[in-house]
Amino acid sequence: MRQSSASDRLLHDSLSREVKKMQSGRRPADVSRPTRPVPRPARAARPAGGAPVASRFFGAMFFLPPLVLAVPYGLQLFQRSRMLRDMVLKPLLPLVLAFHSSRAANFLCIVVLYGLVGKNKSLHPFTRSIGRQASTLMMVQFPANFILQFFGAPGPISNLVQASIFLYFVYCVIFGALGSLRGQVADLPGIGAGTPSFQRGQSGPTSFRPGG
Repeated sequence: MRQSSASDRLLHDSLSREVKKMQSGRRPADVSRPTRPVPRPARAARPAGGAPVASRFFGAMFFLPPLVLAVPYGLQLFQRSRMLRDMVLKPLLPLVLAFHSSRAANFLCIVVLYGLVGKNKSLHPFTRSIGRQASTLMMVQFPANFILQFFGAPGPISNLVQASIFLYFVYCVIFGALGSLRGQVADLPGIGAGTPSFQRGQSGPTSFRPGG
């Protein structure tokens, strides 16, 4: 019995040592086990042009006051073209009547676009640039009216000049609004991009730089 108990103890001790060796050999393997990388949350995708969608939309809306301002210059074209009356004059008629009912509304729109939008640093740089550009476009009326004074009473030349002024406004409004929806500040003829934060590329309209 003593011999069997002594052998049992030796067997028990040897098993205990083997178990300890196995446990000590597993710990390093557990520590060195490669950990899976924690996936990072995906960043929100920015628009292709770098400007937020809201800034693009509001920028395009800023070209509405210049279009309403230019409607009287195109009266001769509206009388001759029914398509222009249906597409431009009729939808804008309530705004045209309200805008041209008071001379102060004209200057107020220029002040709002330039002072409260173009110079407001709390707004996005893209929105400020479009606001300055739209206000500058509205100021074209002053040299345009000065030129029309030389022709006196309405006539063929006066009608041609008025139609040219109207088409210039329409071109700038369409080109500027489409550029704004694409996240770009269009280089309008006679006006430019409106701010040094937007640099001209090799071709096409100026594009918005997020760090500008």
